[in-house]
Amino acid sequence: MKSPSPESCFLPQLKLHIFTIPVRTAFSRAGTIHSFTHSLIHPLTLWFDNCILSLNSNQHQTMKPIFKLIISIAIPLAIGAVSGYFTIESVQTWYTTLNKPSFNPPNGIFAPVWTTLYIMMGIACFLIWRKDVENAQKKKALIFYSIQLILNFLWSFIFFYLHQKGAALAEIILLWIFILLTIISFSKISKAAAWLLVPYILWVSFATLLTYSIWKLN
Repeated sequence: MKSPSPESCFLPQLKLHIFTIPVRTAFSRAGTIHSFTHSLIHPLTLWFDNCILSLNSNQHQTMKPIFKLIISIAIPLAIGAVSGYFTIESVQTWYTTLNKPSFNPPNGIFAPVWTTLYIMMGIACFLIWRKDVENAQKKKALIFYSIQLILNFLWSFIFFYLHQKGAALAEIILLWIFILLTIISFSKISKAAAWLLVPYILWVSFATLLTYSIWKLN
């Protein structure tokens, strides 16, 4: 049996190690059976642990491009789906009680915008993944990409689930920085991939201003 290719293991492996901690904690706090999430996530974590990242190896990639594209898009969409699980109740309850600035958009706009951005994010990742470039350069780009994905999830968790507006403001500024680092790293490999992230950083810039305004008004 052939072992999974290093790059096919890299992104989920990095994400899951950090991502599973807040997910498990949140499900536990929400009253959901902790053993369910453990049984769901733990096998995946173990599998990725066996996919030791070795971008310097000469192992040939055998995964078809269509599967790479599906995986690349599915990961950010999954992040968005889990974020939505933690935010939907607060959006309809707690968020409505906050003082908001005049430029606050209607709640219905967030889901389609974020879905579009996650898809564009996934396509950008796919363009980087399939590029035949120096491994160290690709590794650096994907590390930045993975970190911003984790930060993307954590903002929703901190703001909507924990209701920590100040912490969410600090976190979204950090997210913006890592999105910028991702764009810069992507641009050195694929200009198209970098441009696909421009609407994302513009939207997060707006979200940062919105978060600051809400923090200030409340």
